[in-house]
Amino acid sequence: MYFPQNSPKYAKPFNKLFKDLYGLDLKEAKEEILNAGDDDKSGLRKRYQPADVRDALVKRLGVKDLAALEKEWLEYVGAVQIEAPGASCAATPRCSPAAT
Repeated sequence: MYFPQNSPKYAKPFNKLFKDLYGLDLKEAKEEILNAGDDDKSGLRKRYQPADVRDALVKRLGVKDLAALEKEWLEYVGAVQIEAPGASCAATPRCSPAAT
């Protein structure tokens, strides 16, 4: 979530999707109404299928190529400074942009 939320390219559509999910207004997805029980006064909840959330995210971000998005993400993660003793993203092949 950190990458799209803080990316100049994706922040606005990502935050809009996140607000729509929070407001339970994801029109493109099938929903399941959950009842928390009679003693729960917070009301009914909706649950969306993960595939519907992924599809809505990709659509809102305007992404046509998931491999290109993954490459952007790996480059972004690779540039993040890690401030922990002995931590190194470059030492982890899956984390390193060079591994792609």
